[in-house]
Amino acid sequence: MLISSTSSSVTVEATASFDGGDMITAYTFVRDDGPLTDYQTHVTHSASSHTFEALEQGKMYRFKVAAMNSIG
Repeated sequence: MLISSTSSSVTVEATASFDGGDMITAYTFVRDDGPLTDYQTHVTHSASSHTFEALEQGKMYRFKVAAMNSIG
């Protein structure tokens, strides 16, 4: 989910989903820089939100967030 944006940054947050019965321990935040590139892993940490910076104004990006726990 998009939380906020500026002309050069975007903050995204994971939304609650099924955790398989085990607590979420980390999130991986991923950014796609365009149709000719693969998704690039940006960061994994315990916070449920992350700010991607140094984005180019007018360029299209896609973002994904994956939650992780001991189950997977």
